[in-house]
Amino acid sequence: MKKVFVCLLLAAGCCQFANASITMNGYNAPGSPGLITPTTDVAISTMYNSTANLDITSNSQLQAGSLAIGYCDKSTGYVRINTNGEFTVNGDMVIGKFGYGKVDIKTGGKLYTNNTTMESPLSMSWAIMAVDGNSSLWSNGGDLLMGNGGVRYSDLTISNLGTVLIGGDMDTGGDRSYITINNGTLAVGGNLNFADATLNLTDALISAWSINAYDYNPSDTTTTQLTMNSSGIGKINAESLLSADGTLKIAFADGFDPAATGVFDVMDWLTLDGTFDEVVLPELTFPGLSWDTSDLYTTGTIKIVPEPATIIALSVGLIFVRKRKKTAE
Repeated sequence: MKKVFVCLLLAAGCCQFANASITMNGYNAPGSPGLITPTTDVAISTMYNSTANLDITSNSQLQAGSLAIGYCDKSTGYVRINTNGEFTVNGDMVIGKFGYGKVDIKTGGKLYTNNTTMESPLSMSWAIMAVDGNSSLWSNGGDLLMGNGGVRYSDLTISNLGTVLIGGDMDTGGDRSYITINNGTLAVGGNLNFADATLNLTDALISAWSINAYDYNPSDTTTTQLTMNSSGIGKINAESLLSADGTLKIAFADGFDPAATGVFDVMDWLTLDGTFDEVVLPELTFPGLSWDTSDLYTTGTIKIVPEPATIIALSVGLIFVRKRKKTAE
């Protein structure tokens, strides 16, 4: 394993992270990677007007306990995961709690976290996550909270084949949350709540159980994917405007294969603009069933119905039964 360079200076500060075993407040002050272990709580930039960096070099690996970045007013904290580097945070991660915090994941770099909070209660604060480059990955096993209304800013950018996986729910708060996806993937295991965040979507794949937004405006190169399982199907909820553009895709959860007809509500809106360029539905392998999307843009529903040939066969069978019964009489 190559050496991990950790830029840190052990020092007390005005905004100490209470549970931190290591605080980093120096700018480009090298330290020993051996100070950080899988259970070490780390706080980066906890002093007023301080700057601190944590750089994980290419092809290196590092684990820590919890992680806080930009934890004091006017502080600046960076985490950089360089090409093919890997960082595992075993506890929770907080970015930009009071200052400016940024995580930058480069090509092939990987970040593994549990619950993450990206929020700032101060008007000059910002929490930024950038996942940029082929095979760059942020996998967050729990929930993600971006912003919380008011003056809190948060920014998530996924680009150049980067991927973000959120195991739980993803919530954005207020109109000062910004989400940009340019040739990247955002997959959420639970509910994706955009609220009134600013969305910039190009060549994007967005996958979630349900997508909730004030306005949902995918581009013509965006694929919006909902999941269907034994308990039902996900949904797009647009409180105001739903721009039906790009591709709508329905995917079955692993191992799921419906065996009965049904009606499924996949879209709600106040105002609907346009139609999707393509609606992609999974194959129904149970004999005699097919999809019906004729009500998608009126009621927001799709259906699993008997195939026409099956309906004809059933009709013929009924006629035959009735004739037999009449003859018997």
